[in-house]
Amino acid sequence: MTISEVAHLTRSRIESNEVGAQLVTRAGYSIGIAFPPSWDEGYIVSLLEGDERPLEEGMTFHLLPWMWGVDGNKTVGISDTVRITEDGCASFFTLPEDFTIHASAARSFPTAAGVAPSF
Repeated sequence: MTISEVAHLTRSRIESNEVGAQLVTRAGYSIGIAFPPSWDEGYIVSLLEGDERPLEEGMTFHLLPWMWGVDGNKTVGISDTVRITEDGCASFFTLPEDFTIHASAARSFPTAAGVAPSF
């Protein structure tokens, strides 16, 4: 599989939605030993369409499948760090993947004489 195929697959999955979300950034970037001034290697490999280099076993990437523009003005995302294996990829994430969605915890502010605060 090529870098371009991963980028295209990520963009296709994110943009096939009913809330108007898009992927407006790269799908991820390489990470590794690197050297100063940065720990990431995004200047070496960014997961972008058009890059036909093949993925190779042992490569590591930070994936950024963020959905921008959900319902017009919201962003939703989760990231993961993976290593390329002989037959796919494996996450470095070792905790149980039992995510819980909580009801909105939006704060409400009292209003004086019915006038909403401005921020």
